[in-house]
Amino acid sequence: MPELEELQQKGIIRPLDLHLAKMLARMHPKMQNRSALAIVLTSWATSQGHTCLPLGSIRGLAESMQEKEMQKTPWPRPSLLRKELLACGAVSEAQAKSLSTPLVLDEHNQLALLRYHLAEKNIANALCTRSRATSEVDIARASEQLARLFPAPDEAKHSSSQKIAAALALLKPLFFLFGGPGTGKTYTLARILCLLSSLQGDGDGMHIALTAPTGKAALRLYESIRLAETQVPNDMKAYLPQEALTLHRLLGYQPAYDTFLYNESNLLPLDLLVVDEASMVDAALMNALLKALSPNCRLILCGDPEQLPSVEAGNVLKDISRGIRTSWSSQIRDLLSQLIPFAPGPELSVDGAASPLADCLVTLDRGYRFEENSGIHQLAEHLRQSPNQITLQAGNHFAEDVHIYSLNAEKTKLHASLTQLLAPLNKVTSPEEALQVMVRGRILCALREGPWGVSGMNARCQHILQEQGISLAQKDWYKGLPVQILRNDYSLNLYNGDTGIVWPAAQGQLYAWFPEKNGLRQLARESLPPWQASYAMTVHKAQGTEFDCVLLVLPPEDSPVLCRELLYTAVTRAKKKLFIFSESAIIEKTVSRETLRYSGLGQMLAACDA
Repeated sequence: MPELEELQQKGIIRPLDLHLAKMLARMHPKMQNRSALAIVLTSWATSQGHTCLPLGSIRGLAESMQEKEMQKTPWPRPSLLRKELLACGAVSEAQAKSLSTPLVLDEHNQLALLRYHLAEKNIANALCTRSRATSEVDIARASEQLARLFPAPDEAKHSSSQKIAAALALLKPLFFLFGGPGTGKTYTLARILCLLSSLQGDGDGMHIALTAPTGKAALRLYESIRLAETQVPNDMKAYLPQEALTLHRLLGYQPAYDTFLYNESNLLPLDLLVVDEASMVDAALMNALLKALSPNCRLILCGDPEQLPSVEAGNVLKDISRGIRTSWSSQIRDLLSQLIPFAPGPELSVDGAASPLADCLVTLDRGYRFEENSGIHQLAEHLRQSPNQITLQAGNHFAEDVHIYSLNAEKTKLHASLTQLLAPLNKVTSPEEALQVMVRGRILCALREGPWGVSGMNARCQHILQEQGISLAQKDWYKGLPVQILRNDYSLNLYNGDTGIVWPAAQGQLYAWFPEKNGLRQLARESLPPWQASYAMTVHKAQGTEFDCVLLVLPPEDSPVLCRELLYTAVTRAKKKLFIFSESAIIEKTVSRETLRYSGLGQMLAACDA
C-alpha cells in the first residue's frame, strides 16, 4: 500500500490508521484498495472526533484532504460501496447477532470501528433503559420540601423552571439538566441534592458523588456547591457533598493498563452520581461510566450542549439534546402537577405520546449572571439561537461590554490590552493573589501554535513583562509565571488543563502552587508532569472556567478549528468584559461554521424515543 504509506509520511493519516489497513489487508487478501482506503478514513476520522463515517460523506472527506491519491479514487454510490465493504471480510452488518469483525456498517450506511459502535450502542441502551423508570414519591412530603427549597416565586433569584427541574429530578432516576452560563444550573443542582437526600428516609443517607471531566471543572463545581450551601435551609446543608472528583479519579483509572477499577463487574457504591460539564465527556468515557453504575443509582447529567464537544471522539451531550423531542408525556405532566401547580409554557410543552428520554429533560433558559442589557449575554444567545441574524465587524463595539478589534489594523490596541491585563501581576504579594489575578482576566486562543496561538501570545506577554521592568532571569521558571499542566498525573492528582502559579516559598525557593479545595499546595518543578506557560490558553482548555475579563484572539487565516461552538464557548467564559481581536471575514466564517461530528448515537437515541 505505497499510496497509504505516502499519506502517512505526509502526516495526513496516523501510523495507527496505516497499520490497521495493512493488518486487515494481510488477513483479507481479496480486500480492494477502495475498501482499505475507506477503513483508513474511518480510523482517521476518530482522531477528528467522529465515531463513524457515513459512506455518502467519504468522497467529500477524501477531496477535502487535497491529496491526489484521495481525489483520484473513484467512489461509487453508498449502496455499491456497502456491498464492497461487506464482502471484504473486515466489515459486518451492525444488526448481526454476533459481531466479530473490527468494523461494522449500520442500516444508515455509517461505517464505524467496532469499539465505538459498541460504546454508543451501550450508551443508548443504558440511557433508554434508565429513562423508562419513574420513582415513587411521597407527594405531601415532597411538596413541602420543594416549597422550602423554592419559596414563593422570586424571579430575581430563581424561576419556576428551576423548581420544576427539581421535581422532575425527584421523579426520574435519570435526569438531564441543560442550560447556558448563568442560568442557575448549580443553584438548582444544590437544591436537587437537598431534596433527594431529605426524602431518602432512615439510614445513613445517600451516597452522592459530584464529578466533572477535568480537575479544573471539578474544583469549580466544588466551589459553586460551597457557595450554594450558604443559601439552602440550615438543616439541609449537611446533605451537600464535601468534594468533587474528576471522572477518571471516581472510576479509579489504571494508567498502566488503560482500564478502570470500577466497571460492570465492580460497580460504584453510589446512590446518586452528578456529572457537571457533561459536554466534555467523550463516548468511550461515558460508556465506561454507565457500565460502572448500579441500576439503582440515580444519574444527573448537567451541562450546555452548545459548548465545544469533547476532545476525544464523540459528541454525547449534543447527541442527547438532538435525539430528544422537547415535549413531555402526559403521564409526567400529571405527576408534576401533583407536586407543583404550574402552567406549562413553550419550553414545557406536553405530548400524550410516550417519550421516555424527553421526560427526563429540563433546559434552563433564563440567565441570572448578566444584566438584561449585557452584550455578552446577547451575543451568546444570538450564537446559540439565531447565528444568521448576527453581524460582528472588527472596529465596531457590539455593546459596552463587548469590543471587537481588527487583529492587523489595531496591533497597538492588542499590545495595550495585554499590558493592562498583565499589570495587576506586578502588584500581588502572594500566590493566592496571583491566582486571583489570573481568574479575573485571561487570554484565550483558538490555536495552540503560531504567532496568534497560545505559544505566540505567551511570548508576547513575556516580552511585555520585560518592558515593564520585570526580570525574567530564568525565562522558563520565574516568580509570577502561570503554568498549565499538559498531561494527567494521577499520583499527584494533577490533570491536563490544571493551572497554577510559580511563586517562592518562605525559604525563597520557587515552587508551582496549585489550588485545591482547602487552599493551595506547592510542588517542585522537578515533580511536575509536562507543562507550559499559561498567560494564554486554548478555548478548549478554558471549558469549565469563567473569568471577569476575556481577551479572545482569532488567527487572521481561516482554520478548521474555527467554529460557532468555539466562539460561543469563548464568549461564555467572560462575566464582565469581552475583547475580540480578529478580522471581520474570520469572525463571519467562524459564526457560519458548525462543528460537524459524525455519530450513530443520536439515531440510536431517537429510536429509543420513538
